[in-house]
Amino acid sequence: METKMYVITHAQAGIPGIPSYVSLLVGAGNGKAKGEFDERDDTGENISGKNSSYCELTGVYWVWKNSSADNVGISHYRRFFSKNVLSGLPKHFVTGPEIERLLARKRIVLPKPRCYGKTMLAAVNYAPNRTDVKEMHEAVRMCAPEYLEDFKWYFRQDKSYLFNMCIMKKNDFDAYCTWLFPILSRVEEMHDMVAETDPYRRRLFGFLSERLLCVWVHRNVAPSDIVELPVVNTAESDWTRFRHWVGNAERHATFLLAKLRRKTAENQKSLEAAVFG
Repeated sequence: METKMYVITHAQAGIPGIPSYVSLLVGAGNGKAKGEFDERDDTGENISGKNSSYCELTGVYWVWKNSSADNVGISHYRRFFSKNVLSGLPKHFVTGPEIERLLARKRIVLPKPRCYGKTMLAAVNYAPNRTDVKEMHEAVRMCAPEYLEDFKWYFRQDKSYLFNMCIMKKNDFDAYCTWLFPILSRVEEMHDMVAETDPYRRRLFGFLSERLLCVWVHRNVAPSDIVELPVVNTAESDWTRFRHWVGNAERHATFLLAKLRRKTAENQKSLEAAVFG
């Protein structure tokens, strides 16, 4: 059993010295990064040249096409799956043997979801914006119409798995990528990336895929087969991590209370219609 946690990076960075952790340089084709890396996304079958708009997805694509590991994970040079939401120390990061134990009884490991306090459609603003969502919806309709209800489900609820981070058995990872990249390619055909001059907007496909991962998981993985682990940002302080954790809980509570109030109002309207006619 071979397990590899690919740490996506665009420069020399502090990759933890944990067995099974592999540094993967993305955007390697641009020649800007210096230093030694375990793997580069411009080798084998690759889309390294799309890194400016696909972000870490050029690494995801490389793992899909070139890794022979039994279990694969995607992490970042400063974001790691951890067993301690408040600590950025590598001793808390999930290890290869722990991944193997998790995947022996579950199908996928994902980040603890971010809660927005409103529906995901209401939360759409800049990257992606509403037009981007329409294009993504059309691409799903054309490439995988059986996922349309899952797509709508995602935008009606208030949580999202971020960072394009996940850990899966390689066969599940391959199935996900086989579904994902044709949809993104269809969006590319519809979207004028030349018009995107803002560097943040140019990272569009990385943002779209965060949404699409949630859609794929909703259809293919039972909730009981999902493990949600904290993701810690090693560039943040413990206090900042704590504030993020509290804020996330507060936003989700706000959303649930709003749903309850709407339900109460609907019940009241039904009662009045029944009693008063």
